[in-house]
Amino acid sequence: MEKQSLMSKLLHSSAAGAFRIGSRLTVLGRENVPSTGPVIVAVNHTHNMDPALIGVMMPWPVRFLAKRELVTEGTALTRWLVRTWGLIPITRDRLDREALRTAREYLSGGGAIGMFPEGTRSRDGRLSQARPGTGFLALTTGAPVLPVGIEGFAGLGNNPAFIARRPRFTARIGKLLDFSDLAESKADDRSERATSEIMQAIAGLLPEHMRGYYEDSARNTQHAEERAGR
Repeated sequence: MEKQSLMSKLLHSSAAGAFRIGSRLTVLGRENVPSTGPVIVAVNHTHNMDPALIGVMMPWPVRFLAKRELVTEGTALTRWLVRTWGLIPITRDRLDREALRTAREYLSGGGAIGMFPEGTRSRDGRLSQARPGTGFLALTTGAPVLPVGIEGFAGLGNNPAFIARRPRFTARIGKLLDFSDLAESKADDRSERATSEIMQAIAGLLPEHMRGYYEDSARNTQHAEERAGR
């Protein structure tokens, strides 16, 4: 994994301290985190603090793909944070080859890329239908996908004063997903199929009221796993 700059380490340490003091955080499934990359961390997205939470949970740096508006429309502070935290700006309404090339290069060096498959924040905390980009990146790089479900941010708003209430956050880390078999397929919809599997895994890590678009498919997946385990 790539080493962090001193300033990036300070930011992560500050974020870790803020979560430790200003929240009640429970992380489940740490045993599923690989010791090295490459790996794509796929997460549901309900708050601007999601990348920071993932950053303090993982034992190595995670570079998230984040909307380009943070750079083009953000304040000087926001642009500085994007650069220092290592976020990769991406244009969401088209295939952004530059951003994907940067992500591929980082993965090829054994790094970790963070992605929000839905492409935007959920306002009510429920999963919406994902875009195929996460599956596409996994298939074209061969990197396994680590699904993560985060619960507790929905409805908090972006005012940092919420830390006074010490909200409870729960992050569940699922098992690595390997798409090497699907990568060999010639199916036109293979990116969509990979992304659907990723979202079903994330949905299975969330309570039912947050599963949204993937509620039924997550339930079916859980039932199949239970049958297989008998």
